[in-house]
Amino acid sequence: MGKNVQRVYPAAFSHVISVAATNSSDKRPSYSNYHSSVDIAAPGDDILSTLPNDKYGWMSGTSMATPMVAGVAALIWSHEPKLNKTEVEYRLYDSAVDLGTKGKDIYYGNGRVNAKKALEMKTLTKPAVTAISDKDTKINGKIPADFKTGTVSIYTDKKQLATVKINGEKTFTAIIAKQTAGTTISTRLIDKAGNKSIPVSFKVADKTAPARPSVNAVGDNTVKVTGKAEASSSVTVKTGSTVLGKANSNSAGNFTVTMSKNKRPVKSYPLQQPIKRAI
Repeated sequence: MGKNVQRVYPAAFSHVISVAATNSSDKRPSYSNYHSSVDIAAPGDDILSTLPNDKYGWMSGTSMATPMVAGVAALIWSHEPKLNKTEVEYRLYDSAVDLGTKGKDIYYGNGRVNAKKALEMKTLTKPAVTAISDKDTKINGKIPADFKTGTVSIYTDKKQLATVKINGEKTFTAIIAKQTAGTTISTRLIDKAGNKSIPVSFKVADKTAPARPSVNAVGDNTVKVTGKAEASSSVTVKTGSTVLGKANSNSAGNFTVTMSKNKRPVKSYPLQQPIKRAI
């Protein structure tokens, strides 16, 4: 990735592993990009490499770090050929050495790649989880037969929702706070050795009717109707059964509906009768 602090493609695509560079002190060199799209880091500073004309030399850059991650992925796959690409991806992340801010961060992603730990870990069978709506406060699921003791971790990209201890149980129920429709909830199994399943993720279904919107004052010559409604909802302005305009509210709930010129209501006034004067 380049030096700019921005989302860079193709690295930022969801199906691509985005790699940042580290130096010999496990720090980010100045040339390595940083962004929330970074997935993992690898050594990329002063790496011995092949050069043109049958030569070798020391080179630096994320172009040197990326092959490190690809090499470890190949090692994992050669050791466990039955793993799918998602399982290999999460093995890279779960085995990485956490650097910088605890957890995933914009500089190192999930951490610096660790080949030894990646080959020592194993991928657990994922649980079966029942999706929920924005009305629910419970998540139910089934534990795979080969999982004995450990925990079920339930979380969003922003916070931990629940942790359930498992000691031989084959089902689980977690109590959580109601979640906003569209929120992605993920569930993973973690055993005592720190081995994990890949996440089982779903989006919270929308089953709650939106609250009544607030609308700013309109007049005879109003062209645009503005106001506030549920975030990312559809807003329709009507007079009787006639639709005057539609729009979607933004992530903050603000909306602006532009009414069609030939459909806008026009206030009518009664005709003025001439005043008769007595002469």
